[in-house]
Amino acid sequence: MTKTKRKILLVLPGIVCLLAAFAALASCAPGNDGGQTSLSGGTQSSGSGSSGGPDVPGGDVEEEYYTEGLLFETSGENYYVSGYEGSDTEVVVPSVYRGAAVTGVRDTAFAYNTAVEKVTLADSITDIGTWTFSDCTALREVVLSDSLTSIPDWAFSGCTALETVILPETPVSFSVERIFDDCPLQYNEYEQGLYLGSKTNLYHTLAGAADGAEGTLTLHAGARAVAGGALADASAVTSLVLPASLTAFRSPGAARCHPSP
Repeated sequence: MTKTKRKILLVLPGIVCLLAAFAALASCAPGNDGGQTSLSGGTQSSGSGSSGGPDVPGGDVEEEYYTEGLLFETSGENYYVSGYEGSDTEVVVPSVYRGAAVTGVRDTAFAYNTAVEKVTLADSITDIGTWTFSDCTALREVVLSDSLTSIPDWAFSGCTALETVILPETPVSFSVERIFDDCPLQYNEYEQGLYLGSKTNLYHTLAGAADGAEGTLTLHAGARAVAGGALADASAVTSLVLPASLTAFRSPGAARCHPSP
């Protein structure tokens, strides 16, 4: 009887150790909390998406900040921003959402918003729609994507507080009179010209002429583009002297153009 008790006592510790090992293995099995994706709090992590929209397959991506309240919809394998229902006054549109690229902003996505003051578009954005920011009466600053190639007419119609627009480094096609007509833009002035800047070049695009401008207007040596309609109201400017740095030119008005010597 004593020998039997001793055998039982010796076996019990071994059984306890085996049970503990099985429990540890079970906690590491797929499908537990460690493999889930979280998109709350304005950040995103790699893996599959969470509730709030269709999943788009994607590999591992670094977490990227974006403003909570942005609405997304799929466009092929990518995402577009379709709206904004958040309360933040500064909005950051990300380059990646749920493992797929964010490549555009839909028509009227921000239209009629009276609270947003600044919008920054990630450099993955190649397209914004007509009326995207129309009648955003509190909007003061927009940082455009470096991948954007054109700004559609009326995109900023009715933005009566818009003072600062940061253009892409590569010249972007737009017409001043049809896009920024309602906007009190703060230009960078050089001699008789008014310019909109990029992140690195204050005199990136000629967008207007100073009051009283006349005769020959010589563009800044670093100017990259002339916007459409830039000299529509400068009837006294008779000619332009263009720098070698210029790579994009839309009809600015009636001025005659000459290259720099």
